Amino acid sequence: MRDDLLERHDSHRSIDNSWPKAKMELKHRLFNDPGDSFFLFGPRGTGKSTWLKEAFPNLLYIDLLSPEVFRSLSARPERLRQLIEAEVDKAPIVIDEIQKLPVLLDLVPEYVSC
Repeated sequence: MRDDLLERHDSHRSIDNSWPKAKMELKHRLFNDPGDSFFLFGPRGTGKSTWLKEAFPNLLYIDLLSPEVFRSLSARPERLRQLIEAEVDKAPIVIDEIQKLPVLLDLVPEYVSC
């Protein structure tokens, strides 16, 4: 089940595969990793998730836009703990679109380094 929840979904699939695909250029961001927890805010479609995946290649990425992940964690928020504990070698932990499931914020303090 854990693998189903962590499955990556490609949201940039083209409907027509005959069109050439342009490679997105990743822009350098003015960001100093605080080495601690942080929230990353910004408008939709500006590359926040893409940047995180590039900047932190060993991250644990939990995508609440995935219907399966959202339903699973909505039904039992404590599954977040199970997901994180099953992937102890992954860091940092990214919960994309956490605003969709605010109850998960109650669990976050367990994993925030102080």
